[in-house]
Amino acid sequence: MIVLAAAYFCTYSWLSVHRYHKLLLWSWDLGIFESLIANTLDGRFFQDYRGAFDHFDPALALYIPFYAIWRDARMLLLVQTAVIVIAVWPLYLLARETGGRVVFAAALGVAYLLHPLLGAGNLHDFHAVALSPLFFFSMLLFMVRGRWRWYWFFALMLLMIKETEAILLLGAG
Repeated sequence: MIVLAAAYFCTYSWLSVHRYHKLLLWSWDLGIFESLIANTLDGRFFQDYRGAFDHFDPALALYIPFYAIWRDARMLLLVQTAVIVIAVWPLYLLARETGGRVVFAAALGVAYLLHPLLGAGNLHDFHAVALSPLFFFSMLLFMVRGRWRWYWFFALMLLMIKETEAILLLGAG
């Protein structure tokens, strides 16, 4: 699992940065989010180049420390890929605790990392919803463990990603 996660990170980091260098971005989203994070660092909280941001995305603040280290859009692409990869760990643990077998948990982790829509989403510029799998899988893991404070922490973090993420809570119960 660790080897696959590292391979995913290296491959998709390279592909994301390569697409950036070749100007193969699909939309303006990377520029919008980068300007929002840069402006927040400069004291204009949650404003992009157009003014006040049009979504409820306070979880983007989690990217600010990384962006402060290297103020470049490529940093956002790299951290986004890392967040997607890190999400395999709570998914693996969740599968171990509910399915019981290492093989099942590993297969689920492999299916997650190799799913074509995950890769396509990773290469589609930069979006706050890349945090969703990490927070959702962590929330479910702590629900199964009966660790309710952590469950509610990750439920709240999920709601901080974007207003549309509330639908995931309905499915989780």
